[in-house]
Amino acid sequence: MECEQPTIANCLLEICAASLDDLLVAQANGARRIELNSALSLGGLTPSIGLLELAISESTVPIIAMCRPRPSGFCYSPSEYRTLLKDVERSLEAGAAGIAFGVLDCIGNVDEVRCREVVRLVGNRETVFHRAFDLVPDSLEQTRILCHCGVTRVMTSGGQASAFEGKLQIARLVKQFGSQIEILAAGGIRPENMRSFIEATGVSQIHAGPGILRLDSSQPQNPESIRFDAPPPENPAYYREVCGESVARMVRILQDASGV
Repeated sequence: MECEQPTIANCLLEICAASLDDLLVAQANGARRIELNSALSLGGLTPSIGLLELAISESTVPIIAMCRPRPSGFCYSPSEYRTLLKDVERSLEAGAAGIAFGVLDCIGNVDEVRCREVVRLVGNRETVFHRAFDLVPDSLEQTRILCHCGVTRVMTSGGQASAFEGKLQIARLVKQFGSQIEILAAGGIRPENMRSFIEATGVSQIHAGPGILRLDSSQPQNPESIRFDAPPPENPAYYREVCGESVARMVRILQDASGV
């Protein structure tokens, strides 16, 4: 039986956070789920256990813990994979509602053996195959594999630099697999384009990381010790925070659509 097409009125907003402050701002402004990371400038890595424990103790919404042992690609050595599994174990022990992960083989396909092992380890909590998925050569075939592995949802920009550019492929995934696996759209979704994107793709949930840059007030007084001519985010005197105003705008769009 074909599922009813999701609408903007019942779309869930997940926010990407990299600190306790990020989480508190996101949930105060209406986010319904948090993906917790570290090192967002590197695409997001495993958060520290201290951050994860604090976040879970103060969160009123589900937290998905990123488990990614290093930057760059997703074909992990045996020791890197062991590290990922240990991070999964610790995150679950800390109380994470689910795990975001991605494991590919040497030619860029889903590593089915490792994927199944992670899903078994997570058990009855949620598993999210993150945007490593956007590197696979055949997203339809690889989605079938994720479904067979029992993955809860897949995060994707449709294989493009942004979800808006990949909206046609995301719409295909929703139509073909939406009753078997959740499709979480991510990448460049902003208040300005969110409504039209949801209407064009039929997704029931989106992942966003609306941010602002902050200048660290403790930056060195010695100008020779830091490259001040480098623009953010290359300039290490700057760091990123979740923009509460943008989160609130996105939530308001969804609320207005549902008549809240």
